[in-house]
Amino acid sequence: MEEFKKTFKKFVDVIKKPEMKILPGQLSYYFFLSLIPMITLLGFITSMFDSAHVQLINITTNLFPREVASILTPFFTGRGIDANVVIFMITGFVVASNGPHSIIITSNTLYKIEHSDYLKRRIKAIFLTMLLIFLLIFTLIVLAFGN
Repeated sequence: MEEFKKTFKKFVDVIKKPEMKILPGQLSYYFFLSLIPMITLLGFITSMFDSAHVQLINITTNLFPREVASILTPFFTGRGIDANVVIFMITGFVVASNGPHSIIITSNTLYKIEHSDYLKRRIKAIFLTMLLIFLLIFTLIVLAFGN
């Protein structure tokens, strides 16, 4: 019981910190801002697989409003890799990694961990973004082909 009281007191102390008034808003802003590039990157990556086109288009048209689905559907049909696609993918990963980058900064600030240099944080954020995209692809494949 004493251990629970200590843990609860630490939890309350963290919630009362002045950073907690600012950081959750910034965190949610960057996370939701990174969703559209992440969905677009997901579409580009899945367009490289032949069998996922029809299922992904069906999921998109059923899940999103008609206008949003009409914007996202061309990304799923694929157009090959050229310079424009590579530039878009790099830009998309940088923009989509703002959410995980914000999570890294928020965690470091809350737990009073010294911030590492910008490039190291950005590489971690891009890695987390790619991991999240691969998890979403895996989930879509399991939903499309699983029983």
